[in-house]
Amino acid sequence: MMIRSITPADQEQLLLLEEELHDNEGKKHKATLEEALGSKEAISLLAEQAGDMVAYLLATEDQHLKGDLIVLAVRPAFQGQGYGSILIAALKDLAVQMEKKAIWIDCPENLLSYFAQQGFRDEAESDRGVHMVWER
Repeated sequence: MMIRSITPADQEQLLLLEEELHDNEGKKHKATLEEALGSKEAISLLAEQAGDMVAYLLATEDQHLKGDLIVLAVRPAFQGQGYGSILIAALKDLAVQMEKKAIWIDCPENLLSYFAQQGFRDEAESDRGVHMVWER
């Protein structure tokens, strides 16, 4: 497995993955993804296995994107194999290297326990779920 930054050449595959994961909400996710990928404040990580994209993580602090955003997507055939946890660990490592004191995310209700297992804690309700934080 290889973890690397997302490049502009990956955008088409990422959009296809988003469509695969979010059938009826694909257009909304596609617009958010395109905007975030265009942000200079974005941190993007991609997990590849044998040259195939299996998961990605995108985080930003760009206020034009409504504050902190995190997108974590794992291709269905690879879910439950630890790729999300690996990408979150890599994001934490980058935050430490960048001397960030915390990572703030808006977490959907269905992923609360997952992010809690990754060391994030609830802070408050948000319009996109629950505002959570990881502090180093």
